[in-house]
Formats: sequence, structure tokens, C-alpha cells
Amino acid sequence: MSRSNTTLLRPIPQPPHSAGRRFGGLRASIPADQVPSPVASALADQRIWSSEPFLTCDTERAVPLAGSDYNAVDQGNSSPRFLRPCTYAIPNSHDLATSCEVPLSLVLQPFAQQRAEEYPVPVVDFGAPGPPRCGDCRAYVNPWCIWIMNGQRWICNICRKENPVAADYYSPLDPSGKRSDLPNKPELKHGTVDFVVPMEYWAQPAPPRLLPLYSDDSQLDSPSESNSLRPPQPMSTLFMIDVSQPATSSGLVAFLCNSIREILYGSDAGNPFENRLVGFMTFDSTLHFYNISSDLVQPGMLIVSDIDEVFSPFRQGLFVDPQASRALIERLLDIISQQFVDRPNTACALSPALRGALAAMLRLSEKVTTGGQVMLFQSSLPNFGSGALSTRNEVSLYGTDKEKTLFQPQEASWQDLAQECAEAGVGVHMFLFPTQYIDVTSIGIVASLTGGDIFYHPRFVPERDSKVLRSELHRVALRETGYDVSIRARISNGLRVLSYEGNFLEQATGDIKMGNLDADKALSVTFGHERTLDIHKDIYVQCAILYTSTLGERRVRTVNLALGFVSRMHSENLNNLKQTLTERCAALLLAYRRQCAASTAPTQLILPESFKLLPIYALSFLKSKSIKGGSIGSDIRNYDAHRIKWMGATSLLSYLYPRLIAIHDLDEHVGIPDLNSSWIPLPTPMRPSYLYMEAHGAYLIDNGELTVLWIGAATSPQILHDLFGVDNLDEIPRNASLMEPRSLLATQVQNIIHALESRRGGRTVPFLIARQNMDAAEIEFSNMLVEDQNNDAMSHTDCA
Repeated sequence: MSRSNTTLLRPIPQPPHSAGRRFGGLRASIPADQVPSPVASALADQRIWSSEPFLTCDTERAVPLAGSDYNAVDQGNSSPRFLRPCTYAIPNSHDLATSCEVPLSLVLQPFAQQRAEEYPVPVVDFGAPGPPRCGDCRAYVNPWCIWIMNGQRWICNICRKENPVAADYYSPLDPSGKRSDLPNKPELKHGTVDFVVPMEYWAQPAPPRLLPLYSDDSQLDSPSESNSLRPPQPMSTLFMIDVSQPATSSGLVAFLCNSIREILYGSDAGNPFENRLVGFMTFDSTLHFYNISSDLVQPGMLIVSDIDEVFSPFRQGLFVDPQASRALIERLLDIISQQFVDRPNTACALSPALRGALAAMLRLSEKVTTGGQVMLFQSSLPNFGSGALSTRNEVSLYGTDKEKTLFQPQEASWQDLAQECAEAGVGVHMFLFPTQYIDVTSIGIVASLTGGDIFYHPRFVPERDSKVLRSELHRVALRETGYDVSIRARISNGLRVLSYEGNFLEQATGDIKMGNLDADKALSVTFGHERTLDIHKDIYVQCAILYTSTLGERRVRTVNLALGFVSRMHSENLNNLKQTLTERCAALLLAYRRQCAASTAPTQLILPESFKLLPIYALSFLKSKSIKGGSIGSDIRNYDAHRIKWMGATSLLSYLYPRLIAIHDLDEHVGIPDLNSSWIPLPTPMRPSYLYMEAHGAYLIDNGELTVLWIGAATSPQILHDLFGVDNLDEIPRNASLMEPRSLLATQVQNIIHALESRRGGRTVPFLIARQNMDAAEIEFSNMLVEDQNNDAMSHTDCA
């Protein structure tokens, strides 16, 4: 039985939580069930798209919500998975846009994971000439171009310039004005297409300033070689392991070596590094490079002790085929696990180590330079060599004008290093295992500007956290990824791109540069008016992503969208940031009342259908760890901000408004795979508030970053036995996990958790158990009940 829309007569007391705020004015209390519910909207939308596909050019239907599971059919407009505008009806003038307060933005997630039954992104190869492009704005040919003069010329939909058609691309037009070969031209039928591109699109060499600092320039073959374009190569991966004393004494290094071995040779999903090269590097106060060439008997190691002028000591043997060199790699992992235990060294030269990694990626072999990805495993605050950091006195800065410095790197050299990695096409993925302050602000900028991830594991315990770490490693290895990435957005004449938001490096040319871009990453594009536009003409957006695939093919992915017009409408402190967000939300809703609902009673709350959930999502964002009030460490705040900035629309909404499920009264069919399709039906979610919970209930909450199972004090012994094999709450051990699925309920709950994991690409998140009034994890659970008064903010009903 679902309790998402009815308030219980006897709800539980509010669990322990971060203090919230009460509404300061005089106003009658609003019943919670009269406030718009994201749960109800999501269920209604999902019912529509569970029975029919979404046709991307169907203008009569609303676009699926970001959290809905739908099957998109690309008809010339890209799927909302890849490109989702804030509104599909663009104000035709700057004045109208300003008065309506509607943000003109797009969320771009070009490698978003598709459903298995969806048509994959087509790959088109035009050979040496490359794909047809407009001679003026340089947009790529797409379904919205207009063909004229019986197919001899085409009009660019972005800038309206006429362009000639190459002889080998010519096709006559049919009576409707369409090319007669249209069924055989994926680039003219699909909104999202990959073009294989020729040599002129190859990556530029790294800036010359890198060579003297990070390579032995005496080994360069010739000046001309360093200035040539970089031929695309399969993506290389360098595993970098911190072997300083905190990592070795805890056993973390040995565990990491076993985990790396597993993703290289033990993946059930196949070999993620097939046709790719891998290398290894360790560091403490010195840098250790390893030669694992397949013609050696034992791995070779060279130590670079001069960390002021770092270079890569190997020209061959550092990057190898993991299958051809499997015996040496497995032997090397055994050596690394044991070699540094008896030589404790508390110094950690992370910045020089990253410079050494960059040197290695820039000189893959004697004749090849490339980008790629670095997987960094870091345990402690960098305290040695260039970029050394110190612990900050955070408490004294809270609430002062200097609080904003907690969100800025201590040393400018970290920003410079991040920029150099991004320009070289290298993405850095950081796995952090601190036992104390590690300064995510400073070191994390390297991951942020290069398109990498930060995975934060404070006080890592292998027995508790190993499953999460291994799933993160598998996700990074298996998801679709491009490297050496450049992005440019183009939009119709009369509009212009104003800014980009996300984790990337913005170049002086206005292009976006990233070392890596993968299926989990998104960025936003904001645009504005240059003049009043003709409402009788659509506007068009094209985002072009130039990248090298993991298998070494240089491509451009184009993401296209046609939008309609309307001519009328039916660096800061945290407190300032929260106030600004609240004011912008209120201004948008006020603009709607003035422009579209002026005749309604002044005391009546007016929320348009498309905006009715904006208050709860804005409130939920105010409760996120990145900006909520209270004494939150800067490492946690900056980690949370990094994650939010690259989330796509689906992931972000799931994070802001968690899914709450009652598992104590599941229907028998819920969580049981369908025999024909293996599809797992999920239970109806509840509104995340204690007002809908019962003391005898058990509830699962998930926000894509954390899963918590809350167990009420009066929960039935039968439920406890089914889930954990015990009869009393006291008998559930600390750090317990669900028992093997020997009961129907345990099977259902585990299948529900696995189904939620599959929606985020198979990534496992930390799992906590919170017994009512017994476990500290109950605070985490209660803080995820975003409709309640907590996290230094009001409840949903007070906010409304």
C-alpha cells in the first residue's frame, strides 16, 4: 500500500537530524498533502512513458521528466538524455525573457547512457574530406538543414548561409524537397550522430612550455616532431598509487593492488582494457616508474628523486598491452603490495607525481604522444615538494568574509597543473582515502578541470567499503569515455552563447577543453538574445563534441535540437549564495503571476504546472552538503560541489529529492524480475518526510550517492529475521549488510537495490543501516528527508 499521498494519523517522531529553521512569519499551516509532490508528478509521467515511446519531434506531447525511464526514438531532435533545455518555448526577445525570469539554458550530456532497446548513435565516415560543414559558422550538416536548387546547395539552419554540395554528396530532391537518398543518410535523420574525422581534426600538441619541465628534451627526435598534430591512439590508463606511510600501514596499498588486478583480469563484463595500454607509477617523497614490457622476465623500476625537474625515465615499456604483459603486471602488483611496508615514508609529493604522470602521457613512446586517463589513489595531504599544502584552520573562517577561501586552492600551482593536464588531453580521476584533512579544494581542481571524478572514502575500511570502491573502478573502466575533448555550442542567429557551467577548462577562444568526458558527465550552456526574433521561424542548437574514442578513433559527436518561440507568456559567502537562490526562485514565480495569472486572488498560491516543483527542488539544493549551514568540513563541501557540477539532470534530481520506499509491506510482485524481460518492478516511492512513516515500518532511502535502511523500533521480528536472520534490533551487528536472499523479502530488497544501481550505470554506493534511536546513521537518514525541517532550512510546507 502506498502512503505517498496521505498523511498518517500517527507518524513517528522526527528522527535525530541537523537543526532546521521555522517559518518566521504569521501564516496558517499548510497541510503537507496539499503541497505539490515530486512523487506524484513522477508517477504520472512514468505511467505515460511505460506504455509508449517518446518521439523526439512530437510537439504535441510534453517531454519526459528527467527522472522517468523512457524509450526515445530519435526523429531529428536529439533525445533529452543528450540535450535538455530548461524550456522548449524560447522568449522571442530579451525583454520578455527578463520579465519572465526563465533561464535560457541547456543541459548537455553527450555520452549519456541509452536504454538497450534504443537505436545506438550512428557513426558516419566521409573519408578524407570530412563531414560537410557550413562555410560561415562551421556548423555540421544535420536534419534541419534546407536543401535547394534540386539538391545542389544547402542552407545552414544555424546562420542561414547557402553552401554548395560536394559532387560526391549530391542527391536530387523529391517533390517534397527532401533528398531522395534520405533513408540512407543517418546524419540527416538523427539528431545525435558521430562523424569520423580526418587528420585536420587531430589534437594539437601540448603547449611547448610543458616539454622542458616534464620531458627529457634531449630525447626528442626533432623539433618538427614536437610541433606535429597528435595522431589518435587508443586511450592509455596510468595507475598512480600513493605508497606513503598512511597508505601502506593501513593495508590500503595491498587492497588497491588486488582491486586493480580484478578490474584488469576479473571483470564479468568483459575486458574493459582490450586494445588499450596501461601503466603503473607509485610515489612517496620520490617517484617510481615501472617497465613492464612483455619481453622482460621481471618488472623494472626506475626512481626519480629530483622532484623539482620531473621527467619520464622510460620511452618504452611503461605503457603495455595488459594481456601481453599479464604475468609481469600481476608480479608487479604483488611487489607493490609488499615492497613499501617496511620502508615507511610520511612524505607525499603528489604535485610532482602528477607532473611525472603528465610527462609519461605526453611521451607514450618514441614516436607517439597522446592523452588518456590517470587513476590516482591518494591517502594523505600532499606535504612535500612543489604544491605542498598545510592544514587550514577552518573553524575560525566560518561565517566570515574569508570563508570563501575554503573553496579556493591554497596554491596557484594546482590550477596551473590542472590546466596543463586538460590541454594535454589527460583526465585525472581521484580516489581519496583520507583519515584527516586532505584539502579537496586544492587537489580536487585537477580532477574538476580535466573532466575527472573524485571518489571520497574518508576512514576507508576494506570490509565495509570494498564493494563501493570496486564498483567505482568498474564504472570508470567500462562506461563510454572520450579523451582529448573540445566542445563548442552553436545557436541560431539572433541568439548567442553567454556561458558554460560545469567541470572543465574554458579556453580563450570560447571552446571548452576536457581531458576526459564520459557517460556520467554533463555541463550546462546559457544563451541570450542579441535582438528580437521572428516567431515564425524555429531556432536551432547544435553542440559539437570533438574527441578521441577509447579505441583510438577521432570523432565529432553532434547533438542537434530545434526549438519554438513564444512572443508572450501564459564568488560569494554561503549565506549570500543561499539567499540568491531563494530570491531567483521567488522572482521566477512572481513573474509568472504578473505575466500569466494577474487576475487570480492575491492570497492564492499560483504555481504553473511546469514550475510547481521548483520550490521543493530549490529547497533541497539549499539542504545539500555543499551549501547548507552548519560546521561542514571544506573537504566534504568541495567534494559535494564537484559531484553536483557534473551531474546530469536525472542524477541531480535523484540526488536532491531522494527516493523513499516502504519495504515492510511490499506487494509480492515488486522486486521480482519479469520472466520474459528481466525487468524489475520497483515499489511506489513515498514523499521523503517522517510524517508518512510508521514506527513498525522499515524504509529504504536512496539519493544516488548513499543508501540507508531505516528500521523502526516496533518493526516486526519476522521482518528482522527475513532481512538479517535475527529477531531483535539489538542483535543486528554494526556495519551489517542484508543476509543472503533466502527469504522473499530479502530477495525483493536486494533486487530493488540492484535495480537502483543499474539506473546509475551499475555503480554501488555506501549502504548504511539506521535503527530507530540507536544508530548514528539515523542522522544521515533524517537529513535525506528533505521535506522536513532540517539541514539549517525550513520544511517544504513552511517554504511553500
